[in-house]
Amino acid sequence: MMKFGLNQKLMTVGTLALLIMAAILWFSNRGITQLSTDITLSKEMSNMQQLVNLMQEQSTQYKQNAPRDYESYNRDLKVFFTQLQDNLSTLKTQVESVAHQFYNRSSTTDLLLDGMLIEKNSQSFIAMEQASEIFDRGFREQIGDNPDEPRLEWGNDYILNDTSGLFSSISSAHLNFEALVEAQRKATVKFNWLAIGLIGLVMLLLFFWFNQTIVKRVIRVAKACREVALGNYGLRINDNSQDELGQLVEDFNHLSGRSKSILNLLNQLHIAPSKQQALEVIRQESRAIVNVSGVYLLLPNKESFACSLIASDQPQEELVGKSLLSNDTTIENILSKEYVLLSDLLSHTVSNKQAHFSKYLLNQTHAHSVLSLPIKSHNKSGVIVFTRNSKQGFQETQIQSLVSLSPLFAKALL
Repeated sequence: MMKFGLNQKLMTVGTLALLIMAAILWFSNRGITQLSTDITLSKEMSNMQQLVNLMQEQSTQYKQNAPRDYESYNRDLKVFFTQLQDNLSTLKTQVESVAHQFYNRSSTTDLLLDGMLIEKNSQSFIAMEQASEIFDRGFREQIGDNPDEPRLEWGNDYILNDTSGLFSSISSAHLNFEALVEAQRKATVKFNWLAIGLIGLVMLLLFFWFNQTIVKRVIRVAKACREVALGNYGLRINDNSQDELGQLVEDFNHLSGRSKSILNLLNQLHIAPSKQQALEVIRQESRAIVNVSGVYLLLPNKESFACSLIASDQPQEELVGKSLLSNDTTIENILSKEYVLLSDLLSHTVSNKQAHFSKYLLNQTHAHSVLSLPIKSHNKSGVIVFTRNSKQGFQETQIQSLVSLSPLFAKALL
């Protein structure tokens, strides 16, 4: 009985291979997606760095060209201070945005990166956020509370001096993140090549498994079939698998052995010098073909069928010459049928005369199943009876094998 058939094997191996390849492709896609996100974030940090540089240039120019008259001061108040406030607001928003994006990076592909590099970037972004809060608070203190008359010189000096360390922390975070992006790029390329190799290896292993499990076994069975067709009867194939191909090999071995037994039966029946020896040949070879326990030959007398020859492992004296079945219309009924099969007779109630011999034979030989096979040759008739001790009885294929051999039996025994 098959415990794990080819369908289950193919489904299991195919599903496992698909899961492995899907996991590899999923991780590779996550790496590519993360790299794309990091590149976008790096561009935003570059824009932020450019804004810092612009603010420092503007502050330097204001420091060098700061006017002292009232009209120039008002003009600078409207232009420089307004632009400065916009830039600082944009910078604060950018700091919050890039920090938020970094903290929400997918940690899946961080397995490919150096943990120290990840930690270094986390500390850089934390320091940048803290410096941004300190800078914003310190700049408002320097400018003062009156928006109409801000202390531009103080605020400008605060930007140039950057006592909060905001600009340096932005530069440091940018440099560290650039290193992370480069590491992510290298790791992604390396893993993609590894993914291609792993998928190729999975496909190669799948091919070898399929070749070993199915293709080679099918080729081996095909070669064996050709060998048997050329006359090498009895050839066997070793295959311990319990799948459909294993069942096929088992059936082939059984068929090959049966073919050899049938050939031996044919050859030995041709040279058998007597009916008794012919019946012994039938008994021996039928054991190999269908595993019978005994073979009995009934030949009709004028009024009855009698056991004239016996080939059995059971004692023969009680059956030899015994009248077993009356020679009436029931005999014709038996001879008109291809075979009569009585399995486990003791569990049935049979009252007709066709069962008399079978019931008697069951009691004498302790058989579980009896098969009566009419044989005819040159206007002579008889009945050859096979017994089997197995509780499974005769199977349909075994019965047909014996029925197909009945002409050989008839020619040798009648």
